[in-house]
Amino acid sequence: MSFIFFDLLIICTFNCSSAWAAKPTTPTGDLSVWVTLEGDFAPSTHKVFVDPLVCGDIVEQQAIIRDAQNDLQNVVVWLESKTHSLGIKRKIHETKEILIKGCRFAPYLLLSYPGDLISISSQDPVNFDIHVNSTVNRRKTMTLPPNLQKVEFRLDKPEIVPISCDLHPWMRAYIVVRNTPFFEITNAEGLAKFTDVPVGKYELYLWHEAFGQKKWKEEIEVKPTNSSVSIDWKDLDTQQ
Repeated sequence: MSFIFFDLLIICTFNCSSAWAAKPTTPTGDLSVWVTLEGDFAPSTHKVFVDPLVCGDIVEQQAIIRDAQNDLQNVVVWLESKTHSLGIKRKIHETKEILIKGCRFAPYLLLSYPGDLISISSQDPVNFDIHVNSTVNRRKTMTLPPNLQKVEFRLDKPEIVPISCDLHPWMRAYIVVRNTPFFEITNAEGLAKFTDVPVGKYELYLWHEAFGQKKWKEEIEVKPTNSSVSIDWKDLDTQQ
């Protein structure tokens, strides 16, 4: 009886492991998206009337940040699919942090999954009146006391949520909530890179705070090797 069991164990060891190794897996590839923008764009300036000792007398903001080659930074890029299920189901949610220092949010663009805990804290010795300007999630208004205090909340549904402060009107941040692993922010070279994307065709979406949300006119095909696409934002504005 023991010999029979041993023989079966040997057979299963080789046959079962071979079957497991032969199990097909979904091929994946990498996708690089470059975004550029030409033209002249001046920064905006704000005279500070509230808390100038902490915030400064003048605040200069430049929403459109580019390098010498017109590569556009801070574009949110994400993929959607009609054939692949990209939704994420998580039992453990992360904590995403925004810090106020010098009356500015950092980071001012934050990527988040639905249900993550958003924590906004301050190092400044002044009050802030924080507004969560949601349209799909519940809108919130919270007072943030001085010095290392914090407010916390969750955003359970996908959307791009502006964050502002009534007392300091130049302050702004955006929380990008998406239920997909494939969303990124373009870096200083205008590049958003996606890795291990299941091979197939995808719809490509882009958002920038100065121009809003756009959809690229063509489906993007991710191949088992490296795929790439270069986009001039002006083409997004003129496409049919």
